[in-house]
Amino acid sequence: MSTIITTTQIDQIRDNDHRRSADRFIVYRESSAAQVADKFFDDHEIFSLKFKCKAWNKVCRTAEAADISAIVPALCERFKLTPADMEIRFSRTAGCKCGCSPGFVGKLSKFVPGLSGKNVWMRLAPSDDAMTLLRAECIRQAAKLPAEIAAHAPAPAPVVFSNATSAI
Repeated sequence: MSTIITTTQIDQIRDNDHRRSADRFIVYRESSAAQVADKFFDDHEIFSLKFKCKAWNKVCRTAEAADISAIVPALCERFKLTPADMEIRFSRTAGCKCGCSPGFVGKLSKFVPGLSGKNVWMRLAPSDDAMTLLRAECIRQAAKLPAEIAAHAPAPAPVVFSNATSAI
């Protein structure tokens, strides 16, 4: 069972050896929002679906927005930045092209010593408002999921009637 994350903190900052760029950084996270999204995934057995699930996608985007709302203030405080100094987006391939290390890619408007070209590991505790929005989105998408699954169900096989008679 995962621990409940109650405060946002920066755990570690290291050089980004693979994709060094002076105006970019990558944030890897452990997050209470990601835990809620993972629970939705498990509870609704999204892993068993054979199609790209819109409900799951919406839950993920809401969790990512909650995480960004925790990342930006923490980095702004630590590095004396304003939110306008950075753009952050989620990327499934943030750390590796194969998708084994998803994270948040940040782009800076200026060189920031200690952040530019770095990998940052954070524990995120999004605000209560962001978490309330995420939980509400999970409830909305759980209600929509059965219809989405039904829409992707395979069509029943057609019944074929044969009027042919056999020759004697």
